[in-house]
Amino acid sequence: MNAVTGPSTATPRAAGGALGRYAPWAALLVGLVVTWGLWSYAKASAEARARIEFDFRVADVRRAVAQRMDTYAELLRGAAGLFDAGLAPDRNAWHLYVQSLDIDRTYPGIFGIGYAPLVGGTDREAFEAAVGMRDGEPFAIVPAGRRDAYAPVLYLEPLRAANRRIIGADMFSAPGRREALERSRDRGAPAMTGVVQLMQNKGERTQPGFLVYFPIYRGGMRPGTVEERRRTLQGWVYGPFHASDLMKGVLGANPEGLEIEIDDVTAGSERLFGGPSSTPGDSGSLSSRTKLSIFDRDWQITVNAPGGAQTFSDRMAAAHGFAAGSLGLTLLLFLLVRNLAHTRERAEDIDPREEVAAPRTADPLAGDVEGAAVIAGAAVATGLWSGMSAAGIPPGGFGNQLSVSSHQGRAMGQVARVATVVARPVVAGVRNNASINSASHVGQQHRTVHAGR
Repeated sequence: MNAVTGPSTATPRAAGGALGRYAPWAALLVGLVVTWGLWSYAKASAEARARIEFDFRVADVRRAVAQRMDTYAELLRGAAGLFDAGLAPDRNAWHLYVQSLDIDRTYPGIFGIGYAPLVGGTDREAFEAAVGMRDGEPFAIVPAGRRDAYAPVLYLEPLRAANRRIIGADMFSAPGRREALERSRDRGAPAMTGVVQLMQNKGERTQPGFLVYFPIYRGGMRPGTVEERRRTLQGWVYGPFHASDLMKGVLGANPEGLEIEIDDVTAGSERLFGGPSSTPGDSGSLSSRTKLSIFDRDWQITVNAPGGAQTFSDRMAAAHGFAAGSLGLTLLLFLLVRNLAHTRERAEDIDPREEVAAPRTADPLAGDVEGAAVIAGAAVATGLWSGMSAAGIPPGGFGNQLSVSSHQGRAMGQVARVATVVARPVVAGVRNNASINSASHVGQQHRTVHAGR
């Protein structure tokens, strides 16, 4: 008589086994895809925030340069006030005034404060005779020769060696300097030259410089028309500047990682500060160009961050931390699904009629997997904590605008608890799997005994 058999369970068990084998890897694949998406978003967010921070720093550079030049204009205005007050300082009074300013310490970049009177073309000999002897030699306007007017340097303090040889130099004889002198005269305001090589650099390492002039009018008042200004002009107070020393004094407090270049682009382009001319904006870098009008001259300020968003390492480190946390979550999910599938397969292999009571022993792999879960949990805690910064989430919790200092500990504790809750099912699954392994092993022994009988 043929035995009657029930419906075969081979196909469902096979299908279940296949599902169990592929489910963990499917979960891992999905987790990696989600992780990549989240990391891309966090990276883009960090780069956007880095760009905002970079733009703020560019604005700070521009503001610092403008404020420093305004400060120097006020310095020259104060020196011109000595003449406006009718004091007509002599050489010694000028020396004492400039010495009191301590410009080497308080005004870095300026080479001195000078005074150059306007001398008519027919008054040269009389002016030289009136000045008399200077440092044991008769005062002379240089270069020699007849011109329609002269603007010789009469005072220049501090009278260091480099400044001493400038005394008597006619600034009207240099076209670039004369243009700025006349512009200052006609406007009744500070005027600046383009990029020049200072006379103080003679025989020394050359470096770009510029001069700023402030006009002085007889009577101490600024006339209302150009014709009156030309007729009542007495001379100029001026300052020679080394661009490199000036900008280092202005930008010295700027964060590292930024390359700053300044060009005079009033007529063409002349490098005033920075390295050789370069084209900003290569791949991965942050770059900005902005113009600044200084005393009727146009300066172009170029700021580069060659490292791009990496220059703002805290932002990118947070994005990478976010990726690490997401990978940790993916690993936990993979371990959880794998152990659940493994537990189901073991349970289906046990014959309930052969199940016997046996002391439960730990699976030797359980410690390894549990350790991996703990490591992954730590990665989640660290990564999510960094990721909160990358995404701009306040440390006190989602949407909480409280301060970092008062809620940092609480937020870190919340993240750690999340990691613990996520890791707990994995550890429980491992332990359950160990119990089923033990039961399966005992069941196999029981079947072997019965077969021997």
